Amino acid sequence: MTEEPFWDELGIAWQTASPAAALPPERMKAHFRTESRWLGGLLAACGLVGTAMLALAAFTFWQAWRLAAWNFGTRGLALLIVGVILWLIVRVLWPVRGSDAARSMSDFAELGLARSAQGLRVCALSFAICGTAAILGTIGAVVRTLAGHPPVVPVAIDLGLLALLAGGVASERRRFRREHARFAYLRDALRKAG
Repeated sequence: MTEEPFWDELGIAWQTASPAAALPPERMKAHFRTESRWLGGLLAACGLVGTAMLALAAFTFWQAWRLAAWNFGTRGLALLIVGVILWLIVRVLWPVRGSDAARSMSDFAELGLARSAQGLRVCALSFAICGTAAILGTIGAVVRTLAGHPPVVPVAIDLGLLALLAGGVASERRRFRREHARFAYLRDALRKAG
């Protein structure tokens, strides 16, 4: 075992220690192939849910205008913002969705670095979704309460669920930071060895 920080966690010390061995990086290929399938599913889900949110936002704005219910306006604004952010997530992840072009360990290091960087951007956008839902949800509940129709579900429960979601996003952000550091280390080690 070595004292290098990310060497053993990657499980590829043999490759960076002796690139001349030319062992096939099948483990990395399998990992990135599986990750690409997950990314494809995530892109499809974000696109579908984002489109549904935008359609629902239009309907909610129409209801707000028709019924003069301003709490529908804040709800529609929240749906619009979340729908746009979901499409931004699609845009952020689109360039790193495939892994077929990666052939060497160097390619995999660059792809892993790019995916972890985009993952950090997705986490920032996910925090924006949580913040938007919390702020506009609270405003909507206040407006509804002032209109004499308080929400059935207390705002504290909604905020608690959003806090749990934000905690999950924070955990993913830590994971992406670790991955970014690992792949940056791998890229640098491969450059030094080559």
